[in-house]
Amino acid sequence: MILKNTFKFLNEFLYKRCIRRYQKDLIENKCIKIPFYGKIECILIKNYFYFDGNLWYCAYFKNFGLLIDTGKIAKAYKINRIVMFKFDKSKKLVSWQFFLSDAKDEIILSFDSETFFYNKQNIFSQHVNYKFKSKELFVNFISYIQNINFDFSSEALKNFYIQIGHKNFAHFIWNELSAVLKLIQENVLIPPLIFICNPLGDFSWGEALDSRIIKSAPENSAPLRVGSMLISSDCRKYVIDLFEKSPKLKLRNHRNLLWLSVKSDARCPINQVEFLVEIAFYWLNKYGDVILDGFTPSFVSITKHHLGRKFKTDSIIHDVERIIKDKSTKFNLYTTTGMTLHEAIHYTKFASFYISPLGTIQHKIGWIRNIPGILHCGDFKGRANVNLWHSNQVEGGIVPGLLPLESIKNYDYDDVVKKINVRYLIDVNKSIDFLDQYVTNANLF
Repeated sequence: MILKNTFKFLNEFLYKRCIRRYQKDLIENKCIKIPFYGKIECILIKNYFYFDGNLWYCAYFKNFGLLIDTGKIAKAYKINRIVMFKFDKSKKLVSWQFFLSDAKDEIILSFDSETFFYNKQNIFSQHVNYKFKSKELFVNFISYIQNINFDFSSEALKNFYIQIGHKNFAHFIWNELSAVLKLIQENVLIPPLIFICNPLGDFSWGEALDSRIIKSAPENSAPLRVGSMLISSDCRKYVIDLFEKSPKLKLRNHRNLLWLSVKSDARCPINQVEFLVEIAFYWLNKYGDVILDGFTPSFVSITKHHLGRKFKTDSIIHDVERIIKDKSTKFNLYTTTGMTLHEAIHYTKFASFYISPLGTIQHKIGWIRNIPGILHCGDFKGRANVNLWHSNQVEGGIVPGLLPLESIKNYDYDDVVKKINVRYLIDVNKSIDFLDQYVTNANLF
C-alpha cells in the first residue's frame, strides 16, 4: 500500500525535535519524499487549501491524488491525516480513501468513500471524530473535498514561504521560532517568512531573519509551516536578548525573589487568594521577597476574553496585596500588574524560585529561565509526569517539583471536557510543608 510506513517517514524529527522531515524536504527539494516499493519517490505539491485552520496540500502521484493534512501547531504540524484519491485514465475522480495515524504514526483507520456513504454513522461512532472537533465538521470536510477542482495538469508549486506567527507566545517560541532558528544555525537557506501574527512585537529580529521577512506571498507559491517541539538553548537566549532593553523594575535590593503565578478560570485552585496569601507570608518571613504575576498581554489584538482574564487575575493580585499589606508594610511585595509581556518576561531574570499552575503562565518563567520551581494542578490522567513533561520541552530544562496529590482535591472534574483544565482545592498547610521540605532538601538558600 502506498501509505504503509509513510507517516513515520514524513514525521521523523531532525535536529533534536526541531523540524520534521517533510518540512525540510519542501525547503530543500521543493517536494515531499516518501518510500514507495523500496524506493524514495518525490511528491510534487500542486495546490493547497485551509480547512478548520489546518493547512492541506494537494498532490498528484502515480495516478493517485493526495490531500495531506499538515496538522496543528502543538504537534509541530505533524501529518496524521491523508486522503488518497483514485482517478480513471481521463483523470476523472473515481473514489477516495481516508487514512488516520495514531501517536506512534501507525495507520489505525482506513475507510473508502463507499463505506463512508453506506455506513457513515457506525464509522463515526467507532472512531471518534478522526481528530475533527465534531461529527458535523468531519461531514462538512468530506463534502468540501468532493467539490475541490482537482486540476493536476498544472505545474507543481516550486516556491514556498514560511508562514509563522501564533498568537500565544509560548506556542510561538516552542513550536515555530525554535525551528526557524535551527534552520539558520544549520546554514539551511530558508525561504521568505510571512508573520501572520507576532506575539513578541514588531522589532528587529537580527540580520538573519530581518532579511527574509516579506509582507505578502509571492506569486505561484505556497505556505509552509515549520514546527518544533523543543525550545533550544539558542532560542531561549534569543528571546531573552530581545527583552534585555525592556524598562528596568526597581526592586529595592530584592532578596531570594519568589515568582508567584496567578491564573483565572481553568487549571487553578478555587481557594487561590488564601493559598497565595499564606505562601507569600511564609516566603516573606523566611526567605526574602515576592512578586505576583498575572495575565500580561502580548502584542496581538486584545479580545474581550483577554480583558476578562486580565481583570480577574488583577483582582486576585489586588486582594492578596491588600491582605498582606494590612498585616505588615515591612515586606517587599511586587506585582507585574500593568506590565507588557516584554516587561514581565524581562523581570523573570530577578527570580530565584517560582510556584505556578500549569499552562502559559508557567512557560513565561519556566521555559525562559533555568531556575527551580514547583507546579500545582488537579488530578488527571498523566499528572504523575506533568512536571517532567514541562522540563523536557526545553533543552537543558530544570525539572520542577510537583505538589503531591494529598495536597489537592478536584473541584469540577465532571464538568470539564479536557480534564487537565480541572480546578481544585489546595490544602494550604500541606502545601507550605511541601515547599519548606523541597527548598530545604535542595539546599537552595
